[in-house]
Amino acid sequence: MAPLLNCGSMRLRQKNRSAPTYWTKSTEWENNTMGCDIHTILEHQNPKGKWEAVYRPIDPAAGSYDADITMCFPPKKKDGNCQNEINQFAKGMTPASLRGRNYCLFGMLAGVRNPNFNLMPAKKGKPKDASPEYKAMLRSLGIDGHSHHYLYLDKLLSYDFKQTAMGSEIFSKKGLLEYIKTGVFLETYIAHYGSGKGIHQIALQGASLHELLKYCSEIEALPARAKIETEIPLPYSYFAGEFYSDYLPFMKTIDSDPAKVRLCYCFDN
Repeated sequence: MAPLLNCGSMRLRQKNRSAPTYWTKSTEWENNTMGCDIHTILEHQNPKGKWEAVYRPIDPAAGSYDADITMCFPPKKKDGNCQNEINQFAKGMTPASLRGRNYCLFGMLAGVRNPNFNLMPAKKGKPKDASPEYKAMLRSLGIDGHSHHYLYLDKLLSYDFKQTAMGSEIFSKKGLLEYIKTGVFLETYIAHYGSGKGIHQIALQGASLHELLKYCSEIEALPARAKIETEIPLPYSYFAGEFYSDYLPFMKTIDSDPAKVRLCYCFDN
């Protein structure tokens, strides 16, 4: 059986949460070793062919952290690469950067921290025509930045998020049965974690959902409101979490031509 994938080091399961729980306590967190973060700038190519950073409104609830993305703050007025970000910040805008520490996603993007996923079709290195904001980010990271990549949206759209990998999750009885029978994963199939009481653990032996059909009668015998924790093949979209559910749809809104949208990124640890 393929290895069970563990995606995160910062976030534990949250009560009353039905979104994918791709953040779990990991051995890295327990061993208190250094974590890894992603640094990104989402870019759009303007009609003149120049790549520009994509901005969004600052989230007041996030505090000052929401504005400090490319590390241009406090403003470095002598750095020309920071000037546009300084101007945008004055208007209440900040770069629409990818957030969070999801090691499964890092594995898909660049093979960082989790080599068990098939890689997205990104280009390695730093784009020579990068936006001033991304250049400012790289300058600030210096030698700490590693695994540089840039990924065009048209290439990303060809990536198969339906392929599966082994993961562990808590399902509602109805949700687990629907997933095994139809092969279609929905976030609503995940059970609210709650206190953890009344959770049934079932060992499903099979590398594909088709092989798990034989367990349906055992699952159907459980109480109607049973919560079932099990290891099961899960789609890449589940492991990609909010990148798939929120960020990718946002990227699609930037331009009708996906070749004019790209994500530039690197990591530090």
